[in-house]
Amino acid sequence: QLRERLEDNPENTEGWAMLGRSYMRIEQYEDAAWAFERLAESIEDDESGKAVAWGLSAQAAFFLSEGDLNPEVSNAIEKARSLNPDEVNSLGLLGIQQNFEEAIRYWERIVSVAPNHPQITSIRQGIEQAYQRLGREMPQEQPSEVSGAGVTVQVEIDEAFQGEIPDDTT
Repeated sequence: QLRERLEDNPENTEGWAMLGRSYMRIEQYEDAAWAFERLAESIEDDESGKAVAWGLSAQAAFFLSEGDLNPEVSNAIEKARSLNPDEVNSLGLLGIQQNFEEAIRYWERIVSVAPNHPQITSIRQGIEQAYQRLGREMPQEQPSEVSGAGVTVQVEIDEAFQGEIPDDTT
């Protein structure tokens, strides 16, 4: 009934979001992807919201494909990231691959842009496992000594250069 009502009133963003989430809960991923695409199309003047809708569509398509980053999934990810390169659903999907260096990069970006993400514990565990599979120690987070505005930078030196740079180099 909700789907029929939304087809008659396609600018109802809350309805499309509810329909997409409902389809996800009952594992009707094809319908969920479709509903999230309709959500993206109904959102105006909110690129971040539109990016999230495309990211959710990518996630539904990913579940439908049983974990394959097929062209449909990739297309939805591209649409999401063209609107917001830090869209967390897309970053999460891009991290699910066998290239652990890239996975770390995508997942660490989620930790950086969405530290309160509901799945942050799982994301951190994924990062830790990727470091383990690379045979590397996970860098320890340094507590910030500055309160207020600032920038934190973490620099890693490629193993090929580690013997060439003194430890006290700033």
